Amino acid sequence: MDAFEIIRKTMGEFADVPDDTVQTFISLAEPLISKKRFRKLYPQALAYLAAHKMKMSGLGKTIGIGTIGDTIGLSSVSEGETSVSFSNNQAGNTATDSEFGLTVYGMQYLNLRKRCIVTIVLAVKVREKVTADGKKFQKMLEDLDKLEVRIGIQQGAGSDNGVDLVDIAMFNELGTVHIPSRPFLRDSVDAHSSEINAFLQSMRMQLVKGGSAEDVLKKIGVFQKGLIQKEIVNGDFVPNSPETIKRKGSDKPLIDTGRMRQSINYVIQEKGGSD
Repeated sequence: MDAFEIIRKTMGEFADVPDDTVQTFISLAEPLISKKRFRKLYPQALAYLAAHKMKMSGLGKTIGIGTIGDTIGLSSVSEGETSVSFSNNQAGNTATDSEFGLTVYGMQYLNLRKRCIVTIVLAVKVREKVTADGKKFQKMLEDLDKLEVRIGIQQGAGSDNGVDLVDIAMFNELGTVHIPSRPFLRDSVDAHSSEINAFLQSMRMQLVKGGSAEDVLKKIGVFQKGLIQKEIVNGDFVPNSPETIKRKGSDKPLIDTGRMRQSINYVIQEKGGSD
C-alpha cells in the first residue's frame, strides 16, 4: 500500500478530510524523509508523517483515537454548564523533533526512526581492471557494496531503570516535551567531519592494498563508536536542570549510570537488512 491507502484504511479520523487535502499533506511530507533510510517502511513512515502534520493543522476528529496532544491549540471544552480548561507547555518545542510527541502519528513516525543508528558507507570507484589483483580488488568492492556498518545503540542492548536504552537514546537525541535535544549521534559526525574524512581516506588506501571489506568495516565501526562515546562525555549540550542535578548529584548531561554510553556498539550486516 502507498501512503494514501494507509491513511484511508487505517486512520479513520481523517475519513472526512478530502482526498486532495490528504494528498497535499503527503506531498508536503515527501521531501522531508528519505526512501533510502526507510526502505520498505517508507510508505508507512510517509503516512505517519503526513497524518501527524494533518493533526497538527487541526484536521481529523478532535475527540477519539489519534492524538496525544489534541489540546495543543485548545484552551477549553464546554458541555452545557460544564467547562474544562487546558494548559500546555509546548511553547518553543513545535519547531523541533519533540513536536512529534504531540500526536500518536508523530510517535509512530519516531518509532520507525528510533534505532538511532549512524550508517557510514565507504565508496571506492574502480576505473580500470587489468590484472588478477585488479579482479580480486573488484570482487572485494562488490562484497563491500553488499554490506554496511551501523553504529549506535542496537535493539536488544538492554534497559536502564526499566526504560529501553534505544528509547533513552532517542529521547536525548531528538528531545521530548520535557527533555531538550542533545544530539550526540549527529554531533559525532558533524563535529568531526574532517577527522572522519581523513580516516575514511586511510580505509580506502587499505582497500587498495588488499584489505578485506569486513576488516575495513570493523575498523570504521570501532572508530565511529569511539567518536560517539567521546561526544557523550565531552559534547556541548544543554545543561541539566536544577531538579536533574539534585537527583543525579551531577551536572553532566547524558551521563547518569553510564549504561547508554557503554551500550554504543556497531554491527556489520547486508544492506537492506532489518532495522
